[in-house]
Amino acid sequence: MISISGIRGIVGESLTPEAIVKYAGAFAEYCHNGKIVLGRDGRSTGKIVGNLVSSTLLAAGCDVVALGVAPTPTIALAVSRLTAAGGIAITASHNPMQWNGLKFIGPSGVFLNASENRIFWDLAERRKTRYAAWQKIGRHTIDETFIGKHITTVLGLPFIDVHRIREKKFKVVVDCINAAGGGIVPALLQELGCRVVELNCDLC
Repeated sequence: MISISGIRGIVGESLTPEAIVKYAGAFAEYCHNGKIVLGRDGRSTGKIVGNLVSSTLLAAGCDVVALGVAPTPTIALAVSRLTAAGGIAITASHNPMQWNGLKFIGPSGVFLNASENRIFWDLAERRKTRYAAWQKIGRHTIDETFIGKHITTVLGLPFIDVHRIREKKFKVVVDCINAAGGGIVPALLQELGCRVVELNCDLC
């Protein structure tokens, strides 16, 4: 499935390594081989899809900043904060576990719009990926600090009264369905002074 929200499919059937490399390579060219932020949700196939995406981007000459398991909004925040050329969230959103996909984020930290997607899709369909020479391949770095930075950003929003929330000492039950929110949601609630009961907050 190809839509304005990215590509997605059943891993090993419609979402094959060839398809992943095709769109990752096209996104590298769309981003002019600049720095790209990469993150994934908690699906069991996230690592293998992430490795394919990362290797393709590096081979095309892009620097890759890998966040590991992170919610899509955290990836978008990292794109903006790092002044990256773009970002890719490896997720299939609400689809079942056998699905996975790629969501493409522009340098502003928001998803590609309709006209931007048309340019990107044209690159994917009309051109072969241009790979870099061995001495010009990209650099891979890991940055797992953005969950904390995202929490700090939320706590700093002017319309959130952190002190009043902490005074309430809420007890909150959180079921993160073992998805990317399992890392950030309990931590945010704890920063807000809540007693948190975690259900299904394990990350792959």
